[in-house]
Parts: sequence; structure tokens; C-alpha cells
Amino acid sequence: KPLSSPLYLVVRFFLFFSHQLVSLIHFFILLLNLSLNDFGTQTNLSMKLLMSLLRLTV
Repeated sequence: KPLSSPLYLVVRFFLFFSHQLVSLIHFFILLLNLSLNDFGTQTNLSMKLLMSLLRLTV
């Protein structure tokens, strides 16, 4: 089977896209964590919320 089959390209694109999405989510969490760093307990609450959202998307 040739590697340039439509299914292979779709799977490849999906894997690349999902990797980019996960990287973006991790970057967003890091950014939010840094911006909320002064709030203490509020950061923990936000992180719990974001981690539950991350579990739904991955």
C-alpha cells in the first residue's frame, strides 16, 4: 500500500492537529497559572477546572 493514501493523510493530519491543540492548551494553562500566581488558592481551583477540561478534550 502506498503511504500517500487518503486515509493515511487524514490520520497524519489529525495526529499533527491534535498535537498542536494539546500544545496550545498546555501553553494556555501555563499562561493562566502565571497570571493567577498571586491569588494562591484561586490558582488551584482554576488548575483543577482546566485539568478536567483537558481530560475531556484529549
